[in-house]
Amino acid sequence: MFTDIVGYTALMQHDEAEARVKRNRHREVFQAAHEEYRGEILQYYGDGTLSSFESAVDAVECGIEIQRQLRQAPKVALRIGIHLGETVTEDDGVYGDGVNIASRVESFSIPGAVLVTDAVFDQIKNQPHLPTEFMGKFHFKNVDRPTGIYALSTSGLTVPEKNELAGKGHAMNSATSDLPLQLTSFIGRDEEIGEVRELILRSRLVTLSGPGGTGKTRLALKVGESFAEQFEHGLYWVPLASASDVSSVELTISKVLDLVQDPFKNTVDQLTDFFSNKEALLILDNFEQVIDAAPIIGQILSKCPGVKILVTSRIVLHLQGEQEYPVNPLQVPTLNGNRTAEHLLKNPAVSLFSQRARAVKPSFALNDENAAAIARICHRLDGLPLAIELAAARIKLFSPDALLRRLDHQLDLLKGSSPNRPERHQTLRQAIKWSYELLPPPERTLFHRLSVFSGGCDLDAIEAVCAGSNIAPEEVVDLVLALVDKSLLNRKDDTDGEPRFSMLETIRAFAFEALSYHGDRDAVQRAHATYFVSKAERAEPYLTGPDQARWFSALEADLSNFREVVTWLFANREYEMALRLGKGLTRLWFCRNMLTEGVQLAKRLLDWETPEHLSRLKAKITQGLIATYFYDGSYAEAVGLGKKNLAFWREIGDELEIANALNHLGFALINVGSTREGIAYTNEALEMHVAKKDFRGEAVSYNNLGWAYLNAGIPLQAAPALERSLELRKQIRDERGIGFATINLARARGALGQYPQAVALFEEGLRIVKRNMDKVVIIWGLVNFAQLHHDMANIKELRRMWRENQNDVLTKTNLHYILDGWDDFIEGILAGDKGLFAEADDWIQRGIDIFHDKKMVHYVNKGWYYRSKIAYDAGKIDKAWEYLKNSLDINVKYSVLLGTCEVFEFAGVILADTGELEKAALALAKGRCMRSELGAPTPTVIKPYLQKAREVLETRYSADELAAISERGSNVSRDEAIRLVGL
Repeated sequence: MFTDIVGYTALMQHDEAEARVKRNRHREVFQAAHEEYRGEILQYYGDGTLSSFESAVDAVECGIEIQRQLRQAPKVALRIGIHLGETVTEDDGVYGDGVNIASRVESFSIPGAVLVTDAVFDQIKNQPHLPTEFMGKFHFKNVDRPTGIYALSTSGLTVPEKNELAGKGHAMNSATSDLPLQLTSFIGRDEEIGEVRELILRSRLVTLSGPGGTGKTRLALKVGESFAEQFEHGLYWVPLASASDVSSVELTISKVLDLVQDPFKNTVDQLTDFFSNKEALLILDNFEQVIDAAPIIGQILSKCPGVKILVTSRIVLHLQGEQEYPVNPLQVPTLNGNRTAEHLLKNPAVSLFSQRARAVKPSFALNDENAAAIARICHRLDGLPLAIELAAARIKLFSPDALLRRLDHQLDLLKGSSPNRPERHQTLRQAIKWSYELLPPPERTLFHRLSVFSGGCDLDAIEAVCAGSNIAPEEVVDLVLALVDKSLLNRKDDTDGEPRFSMLETIRAFAFEALSYHGDRDAVQRAHATYFVSKAERAEPYLTGPDQARWFSALEADLSNFREVVTWLFANREYEMALRLGKGLTRLWFCRNMLTEGVQLAKRLLDWETPEHLSRLKAKITQGLIATYFYDGSYAEAVGLGKKNLAFWREIGDELEIANALNHLGFALINVGSTREGIAYTNEALEMHVAKKDFRGEAVSYNNLGWAYLNAGIPLQAAPALERSLELRKQIRDERGIGFATINLARARGALGQYPQAVALFEEGLRIVKRNMDKVVIIWGLVNFAQLHHDMANIKELRRMWRENQNDVLTKTNLHYILDGWDDFIEGILAGDKGLFAEADDWIQRGIDIFHDKKMVHYVNKGWYYRSKIAYDAGKIDKAWEYLKNSLDINVKYSVLLGTCEVFEFAGVILADTGELEKAALALAKGRCMRSELGAPTPTVIKPYLQKAREVLETRYSADELAAISERGSNVSRDEAIRLVGL
């Protein structure tokens, strides 16, 4: 390390005392930093120093620390240069090339900067805390080789402008003149440029791979530009699109190098002679159609140690030391996210479309009206830059919405006429055809057949669907790998590390056309449908077992394939296969929050006129639709279907299915408020399940009973039933059922005032269902956990939990009815806690409206109770009484005991506030008596209100008088108590 105080000599002439202060400050900081970073001070040169370190990292960190310290008063303007090299220590000093170059670098520096040579950069480039900027390559006097100089750019340092180094040495000329000039701007890819640069710095052969149109050529050009001054002998751009064989590759490279052909030497030897003593970057564009020329690259690399090669190719070269870098399409925006123009313009695919559209139609502008359509266009085109550019050119003719509608024929629609665009990129079809025509016949056949898969598939599926008729099963793996190597098939590992393969939709469209043309489309589509129907059936029994999360994930990974199969089955009127598929996927629809899709498919299947022998399958579809209705909140529809389904199975005489139908109908009735009838059906189902030793059906029955008792406000009866349900779920190792039962038992514990146990159960239940990604039950657990926090008066935790999950789980669900309703309730509670009573009232009314439309009476009842409390807190006593009466009406109609108890309690609070003290005492006594009978203590959140009411009563009545009134209130019937207190 060399350092020098800037302006020290001049300062000595004008203010010697100040100069000495700066020198002493420099030495003090210098010595302290060297002690910390293990440096050895070799020499002082008046206002400069020379020192050495154990490592380059230590030296650079020491230099940074020195500059940061000297920025503080008294400030010292210091230049620092660092080099890694050999030194020789003599009696009179330290010498050698290392010292010479370090001194030159220090002279290049400016105050506050730390400059290092390329030798140092190689040692620190993998240290993220030591960022640098390249200043260029320079020839130093008496130094044979050019030296690259980098400036440390970490916080607290000054980074020189490149022109500040002009005149301090002989800068090498830029080599960008060999790179073709680009006529359009380059969008995005900053991360990719950095990653490819890093690969080139640490290896000698890098191949940019990917299908046609991903932007491999443009990326290679940008990477080349970034290396403009880092290769002593320059960059060489070699376009190979017109090369057709090995010899033409040799000749094309020779022409770029301006080599004069030597008739006594072969061309490869001339190439290696040219590069043998050079430091250069060779960029070879479009290597795929001359892949047999790969050995030439190997020879250049083996004989020319200073050469690095960057290749763009749809096919990897398979040379030793090759680093493949797949160039993926541009990132596309999420379709269910923020769709404002301002937000979408940050997306590279949308930004590319917008810029290219504006180039052909200057009046075009991305706005909030067309942003969603453009986002969908980019999505449909897989983020493929070529496809996006061709589509944007069509904006002269079509609006974004019209263009989107025409993308079903994208291969024909997307054409260009720019003379600057290579012929292979004039149409999307031509870009894909360029790769397709390089395939041998077996690979073409597999390529065609793979087009039936939507959204990807695993190797098992490919072997089952694509083998046969010219493709032997044992050939499939090698053919798949060949298509991956040629960038026509993408590979990505799933969560278990198993490979999945997929095509870009643009490539898939081309392949599907080829499949149709070559005549075996129907056979391949039938094989595809047969495989995925069987997959759904194989998975079905495992969806209630210990390994259900893996099976659900396996089915979900193939959702697009299942949807393709559904379309094909309906188009070909394959009744039985369609019903089998619908039955197999039922649990997937409601467990993974695809309720709308499940309902629509089930209705289509049930509306189909099918042969009589398929009636049992249709009845199973009906059961699946009923279960889906439970999660959709359509309980009234479930009751009607449930009665028909029960009648069918009673006629058939299948006792196990009768029991299942009884459970379904019972649960539906319980949730529309017909609790007694629902319990009767459930008890009948329970007896049959016990007799059949059907533990899962028994667990469902106990869950339904516990649910019924909770809805009726009888937690003492609910808890044992839910405990038994949980025991049975654990016995059969039903992961999802265990999570669901745990959450329901937590509800009962909370209603019983057993808060620590309830919190622990909710946390455990949510852990289980989140692990299984069961979105429906996650929502259910969070909603009920939120109610518990409210009852515990733990509003701070309620707010934290709800806000945290709003941005995670809650925004990724289709359960709009329950989420939106409870979201409104909770927003109302949180607003009320802040004293924003009008806002709180609006929120809760909105939630009531949602649940009223769904006939979910127990939630409507809760909403009126919350609204009454908000009105009371706002001082609107008349409104509080009105809303409380609305809640009571529902509680009485549907025999909800705990809800009735809550109404009596809060009625006592309101009556005490209005001075109707005897009625208040009667209401409070009735509520207290009911809580005692139900075993449900008063929630923490309501205790302050009750305490205030009791204090009012105690100022008016003696203890004996209050006891007498309370005894009277406890002993009257519910209806009499309602009459006495004026409800």
